[in-house]
Amino acid sequence: MIHPVHLENSGLGFLAFFGLLVQMFTEITLKALFKDPNFMTPHSWWLMTGYVVAATYCILLHVLLKWRDSRLGYEEPGARHKLARVPIRYWSIFYIVIGLLRVSAAA
Repeated sequence: MIHPVHLENSGLGFLAFFGLLVQMFTEITLKALFKDPNFMTPHSWWLMTGYVVAATYCILLHVLLKWRDSRLGYEEPGARHKLARVPIRYWSIFYIVIGLLRVSAAA
């Protein structure tokens, strides 16, 4: 039998997905600021900037949700906030790895 997924079990983990939007916004902003077509070339470490910002977003989100849960009196603050069964704090590692793969990828 198929059981529906309950959102209350995953907490606010879906907010980690917005790290992709943060990454895209950071890249668009950098391209607009520098207006150099060679600025974001393949193998440029500037490509990593958006992923570092997205990772920082996930770390700050984890800290904020953990603080919120402790204020609300949960036994394990921050433990229930997951996206695809991965806690928010580990999504920061995912964004860094994706950024490194993008920088090292062939053109």
